[in-house]
Amino acid sequence: MASINVQIQGLDKVAAEFDQTPDEVGDAMREGMVAVAQLIRGNAVKAIQRGAKTGRVYKKYNPNRVHRASAPGEAPASDLGHLAGSVQAAPGQDSGDGFVILFGSDGLSVDLIARAEYAGYLEYGTSKMAPRPFMQPTVDAFRDQAGQIIADTMRALLKR
Repeated sequence: MASINVQIQGLDKVAAEFDQTPDEVGDAMREGMVAVAQLIRGNAVKAIQRGAKTGRVYKKYNPNRVHRASAPGEAPASDLGHLAGSVQAAPGQDSGDGFVILFGSDGLSVDLIARAEYAGYLEYGTSKMAPRPFMQPTVDAFRDQAGQIIADTMRALLKR
């Protein structure tokens, strides 16, 4: 399981500044984290569905179609949409199934999950296939903006 841990310290001080309870501030922070995870989720799905694909083209059957695969290093090419449809973002309730990126710690977490059984193999590759990462590149792309998105969401929810 891949994880990104965000250390949350001084929640009581933040709560006092917003004149809210620590639980209310924690809920607002979780909503901000969900907003970041949803943004990353949407971009990971776009990379799968619409990203440039330069791999080989071949005919597939059942259903009959022509498919262009992704090349090593590109996000996986969508075929029937199972991988893209399996990517979810939700408050930390992961059942352990699928490939997970965890944001947060200490009960304040959000899971970014690809439930397709082969998601981890595509992300990291295997002994016979080079990686086709789709989650980590989108996490990296929004890493610098995540704090601001969380803060903006918190301000909006706490009406400050």
